[in-house]
This record gives sequence, C-alpha cells and structure tokens, in this order.
Amino acid sequence: GIADLYSSSFFPFETEEELVSFTLNSNILTKVVDGQTQQIKITEPIKEINGELCINAEGTQDAFNFRFSYDAEKNDIYIETLPYLYNWYSQTYQAQGFLPIDIETFANKTAIWDGMLIVKSDNQNYGVIDINTGELILETKYNSIQYLRSTSDFLVGSNNKKGIISADKSTKVEVIYDNIERVTDQKNIFYVVKKSNFYGLLDKDGKTIIYPEYEQIGIDVSAYSQNGVTNGYIFYNEIVPVRRNNKWGLININGNKIVDFIYDSYGCLYAKNNAYMTYGVIEVLDYKLLVVNKSGKYNLVTIEGKELFNGYILDDVYITVSEGKKNYYVTTGSQTTELLGFLKENEEKLGITKVEQ
Repeated sequence: GIADLYSSSFFPFETEEELVSFTLNSNILTKVVDGQTQQIKITEPIKEINGELCINAEGTQDAFNFRFSYDAEKNDIYIETLPYLYNWYSQTYQAQGFLPIDIETFANKTAIWDGMLIVKSDNQNYGVIDINTGELILETKYNSIQYLRSTSDFLVGSNNKKGIISADKSTKVEVIYDNIERVTDQKNIFYVVKKSNFYGLLDKDGKTIIYPEYEQIGIDVSAYSQNGVTNGYIFYNEIVPVRRNNKWGLININGNKIVDFIYDSYGCLYAKNNAYMTYGVIEVLDYKLLVVNKSGKYNLVTIEGKELFNGYILDDVYITVSEGKKNYYVTTGSQTTELLGFLKENEEKLGITKVEQ
C-alpha cells in the first residue's frame, strides 16, 4: 500500500528546511523549523515493522510536506508538494491585488496545510487569508507574521511590539511585548516574553506563569550536550531558572518560587582536574537533580528545592566517557567519588529516589 512506500527507518529525518524526529509508539512528530521547535500530532503512532520505523499514509504528508489523493476511477495518484501549493495560491492572490513576498520563512509556508496563506498588501503590511473562502482571517495591518503550526497561532508584530493571535481571530497574547520566544519541553508549550528589558513566562494559552520582572529566564546549555540537556529554559519539564540582581533562583511551571535568588550559576562546566574526555554536568538525570554553584563550590538540588549536602562542598561535578559509557563523578578536595553509585547507596539518607527512565 501507500504507507509501505513511505516507510522510513530514518530518525531523525533532515532536509534543507527542517529537521523531523520520529519516536516509536508516539503520534507526535517533532519538527525544528526556522530554529523553532514544533510538535505536530498525527492520526496514528509510529510503528516498528520488520526492524524499520513506519508511519501511516496520512502521517507521511505532515512529516514530508506533501498531499496526495487517489482517483479510483482512473487509478491515478495525485501528489501536491508544499512549494507547488504555496506558489499556486500565492500567484492566485497576487492576481487579486496582494503583493509578492520576497523572502518567506518555511514555517509560514506550512500555513497552507491548515487552509491559510500569509499575504502582503500595498501598504507593505501582512495579514492572513482563508484560502477556502477568500476571507481575511487577520487584517493586513501587521509589520511581521510568523506561523506557529503546532498551536495554529500567529506571532505578530506591530509598531515594534509582538503578540499572538489565534487562527480563530482571538487574541491569545496582547501585542505589548518587545519580544516573544516560544519554548517547548516534552509536555508543554511556553512563551518567554520580554518587556522593558525584563523577562517573564506565559503558558500556551497566554496565561502569565512568571511576570516579566526578571533579568533573565533560561540559560545557555549548548556546552552540556554530553549531559543530554537541550532545554535551558525548563529543567525536567518542571522548573525554570530565573535571575534577579545577578543571582539565580528557581520557579516551577505553576509559578511558585521553590528556591530564592541565592545561586551564582547552574552547572559545572569544566572539571578542574582536566582529565581526558571529561564533560560538564548541569543535570543528574537519574535522580532529577540540578547542579548549583555558589562562590565556586557546588551542591545538588532536587526539583523541590532541597539541597542534598550540608553546604557547598563539591569542587567538581563531571562526566567521563569510556567505551561509549558515561559515568558521573564528584570531587571534594583530593577525593573523587562515583556519583550515581553514591546516590544509590544513600537514597534513604538523602531522601531521594531514582527516576524510572
């Protein structure tokens, strides 16, 4: 059948425009488009057949950006690609008076799949049109528009301010912020907002979780790739690092402060012993712990805000890699300890439990 033709063992799949990741038994496709992460729900989960990851016929259309139809009478299959459809509708509406868009982001083109096209008027402003009815969904009054497909929303800009308008024309986030950045974890979608050089956090419906009162939300975790950390905004899908008066604290995704602003930084980036093949640590995944730094010394803190050790006694927290296996170590003075073994032996004393992976 059609689905067999598009069975894929590629994980992830990458093109010039986007990176698509597939997960076995999941009906969520994760796409990185124009630097933004999007999650697209498909009708059936990814399956394993004869050792390959397979996706059903409908899912291939969302994964690889095309649409097909079958004419049983003629026994013909018709395939329409995203570039073809985008160009066709763009030219159609240009004939009706809208201007061509010189440079369009790939994410904006995908609005076609949801029956919408971003258009530009002769006043050089942007709007959104329903390609099925020809009616404007958003008036051509915005300086910029970016389509957020996973929620069918539009990130709009007007007079140097940004907001979010839904495809149903409702205002999800008022156009009052200097910048809005969408961030995702494994469960949720959030928006980091900037207003008057202070940062806050909104949920996917635009409800305020953290008011824009902080110098910084989130940290750069690019140096912690060996630690498996990719999201510097939300740790363990639960806690958010925030900075005020050059000190860091923790607020959970319900908006409750769990650690006051006492830390100098998060993570131990370099082991002082300079051992070969050592890497920095910010998360101890097996126990949902976070590495915190105060005055050049380290401690470990739980997602509830409890510090494991009495004081900042650790000189180093690092990972070594040997024969493909990662091992966690901590040093105190001249003593080096294998961390996961120590935590396992002292779970009851420390009040921690290993997380089921």
